[in-house]
Amino acid sequence: MERADHAEQEARDERAELERQLGEQRDGRQAAELEHGRAQATLDAEQRLRAQLERDLAATQKRLEAAEKARDTAIKTLEQAATRGATSRKPQR
Repeated sequence: MERADHAEQEARDERAELERQLGEQRDGRQAAELEHGRAQATLDAEQRLRAQLERDLAATQKRLEAAEKARDTAIKTLEQAATRGATSRKPQR
């Protein structure tokens, strides 16, 4: 009888150890899934931010190009006005 009790105790101990290992594996898997979810959320947020930054950059470049064009037009207009002014001020003989 003692031998059977010993075998049952070993079986219970082995089962308890297997259940403990299974619990650890489940905990590890849940932690990994949670971390994966966090990483995916972070990646999604970074991709949205990058897209927004790219849109902002494109808009800023368009504004810069428009400002440069306006500056060039202003310079050309001033040069033309200066040329006309210098021409009209020449002394006549």
